[in-house]
Amino acid sequence: MVDRDSRLLYDFYGSNQGKPLALTLEVLSEIYDVMPEKAYIAGTTVTGYGEALIKAAIKADHGEIETMAITRLRNTSLPGVEFILDIGGQDMKCLRVKDGVIDDILLNEACSRVAVRS
Repeated sequence: MVDRDSRLLYDFYGSNQGKPLALTLEVLSEIYDVMPEKAYIAGTTVTGYGEALIKAAIKADHGEIETMAITRLRNTSLPGVEFILDIGGQDMKCLRVKDGVIDDILLNEACSRVAVRS
């Protein structure tokens, strides 16, 4: 969550344990608990796996393709970055950025978790 000046106000990162909507509702409840009384959420955008489900369920304003959301973040918060590695729960993406746009994408559709036997 960011304010109108793009300052980070709240963030969360964690596994949804296969229940993206339940986790979204839990996090939203926490956000409302810590928000100042006169604060409000002016707009919402969802991205990633479960995007359509969550967008419909919470009536989010926008849905965004994950790679585009990452590229926009890069352009506004991390200017000059030319390589982005996105390691998620379902896949890994390597994005090469040139002149502010995605120039090349490498995708590994295998789950990024590793099992180790002892």
